[in-house]
Amino acid sequence: MERELEPLNKPFVDIEYDIERGVDTLAEDIFPEGRAFAVGEHPWYEYIEYFRWIVNFVFVGSPWFVWSIVLCVINLVLNILLNSWWADGNLLLVFNTGYLIMQTIMSWPLIFEIPFYLKHLRFFRLFSVTWAILYMSFYFFVVIDWVSQIYLEPTKTYEEY
Repeated sequence: MERELEPLNKPFVDIEYDIERGVDTLAEDIFPEGRAFAVGEHPWYEYIEYFRWIVNFVFVGSPWFVWSIVLCVINLVLNILLNSWWADGNLLLVFNTGYLIMQTIMSWPLIFEIPFYLKHLRFFRLFSVTWAILYMSFYFFVVIDWVSQIYLEPTKTYEEY
């Protein structure tokens, strides 16, 4: 005598389906476009937007991190070896090295888009951009003065130098 066995949880199956439908309805009320976001139903470029932090980390942040460290090391090596320890303590060279290291370190959280740094540490970003503007202004006026000495001064004044 064979007889069909009914599952023991048959009375609970209807309850399970009711709960599932209720959750689906609630999810659709909260996020109506949710069904459109199924995996595999999007063009490839939308996935880049979804995973932009990972893309930024791999293709922008990591190369910048490595490249900036290499450039800081080159600056230190050249100032130590070729400039004989920053030309025996030339304040402009020492300031340039300090400025380079400070701006490099402050650029890393920006490049990696660290949310805490972007949201809560605006003072440091303001400090960084202010120093950058002052630094560039100083060098702009130095270059303007240099060009005016070379090209705009009379030849007699130039020869007296």
